[in-house]
Amino acid sequence: MPSDACQGTNVPASARVSAKVRKGVSNLISDAAREAKLEARTAHGLRTARLTRIAEAGGSAHAIKSWGGHKTLAEAAHYTQSADAKRLVTGTEQEQNSVSLAERDTKIGNN
Repeated sequence: MPSDACQGTNVPASARVSAKVRKGVSNLISDAAREAKLEARTAHGLRTARLTRIAEAGGSAHAIKSWGGHKTLAEAAHYTQSADAKRLVTGTEQEQNSVSLAERDTKIGNN
């Protein structure tokens, strides 16, 4: 019987997989990444990239939790918080609040 890290938890038996199976899936993903010429990419790195893109596209922590298999919203919120911070610096909020260089130069020249 395979060792089961989820034993004693609320994880349904159908969702439990052995460490050997998880490693096999990780290797499968890494092999596919290599074939797609995505060198030096791991399954974890590809997963993180996908979750980051979901957050940057406005996805909720709940969506990220579902895609990433996180157990808590706090784990998934890391991605949304980072995306929110990035939007504040470079996104639409910044564009709405910024003064264009031409406007700024005109105002400075008229003073």
